[in-house]
Amino acid sequence: MAQLLIKRGANVDFVGPNGTALHLAFVNGDMKMVDLLLSNRATVNVTRPCDKKTMLHLFIDELLHRSDGHWSFPLLDIPDIIYKNMEYQDVYLRKLVELGCEVNAKDEEGNTALHIACTKLRDGEGCARIVLELGANINIENDEGETPFHRSLYYDGYRINADDFMMLYHHVQKLKALGLEVNPNNEKCCAQLLSEKEECDPEAECFTEESLAKMQQQRLDEIEKMQKTKIDRRTTLYKVLLEKSAILGEYSRNDKFRKIIDAENFSDEYPSYGFMLKLQDERGQKIAEAHDKK
Repeated sequence: MAQLLIKRGANVDFVGPNGTALHLAFVNGDMKMVDLLLSNRATVNVTRPCDKKTMLHLFIDELLHRSDGHWSFPLLDIPDIIYKNMEYQDVYLRKLVELGCEVNAKDEEGNTALHIACTKLRDGEGCARIVLELGANINIENDEGETPFHRSLYYDGYRINADDFMMLYHHVQKLKALGLEVNPNNEKCCAQLLSEKEECDPEAECFTEESLAKMQQQRLDEIEKMQKTKIDRRTTLYKVLLEKSAILGEYSRNDKFRKIIDAENFSDEYPSYGFMLKLQDERGQKIAEAHDKK
């Protein structure tokens, strides 16, 4: 019936009080309908009027509820292989963003997908890491003035693995090392985490001076490496990393840049900033594709 209605011109993006047909199919666990709607170009980045949530919000919500033994949507049939295997969660989350879900979209409370993933970092650490790699902005505040980092401390206290918090700490330090903007609340979270480590796990290796110094040196060495690596006579990888203009389109098609970014050992060569270079490449490719269509 749905296929027939679509063939006869039904608007797959019609928005009702509970969202679009895509939202309804998702929360009711009708994955065949989800596939049908997506194959007919249903828009992924539409928010539900009832709570302003995107598909990305809903997916992470469900993963966190399942970790508690609860289901926010009792009928939702996300296969167990997706819930239990982070590799599949990675694929699913990346697919939603690839299809158009805005990674920094806010719901009715001003929460982004990263805020939700950090609400229970113990269970959502994997999601938080993936969403950060997809371009989530750790500096965004919700309606309560909370950043995702602040939210993780507020909701989980110090009852979780120290490494989970340190993932956010090191992300902030990566931004600082590049001279990029850091929300003052995140600065406070970093200081609070280190000053109160006794309440978390004082024996954790990630809290040692040696570990912190090693990670900082890795960031600085990687920055120096990017500053020395050129893709043409005037352009370094460091410049590509910080570039905001449309010239990213040209960089994404530069042969030397492509060789670097597509190398099998790329992540090993750039463990701190590789994901940011990948994001710049994706932005550049979109710019180049849009230019080709003109």
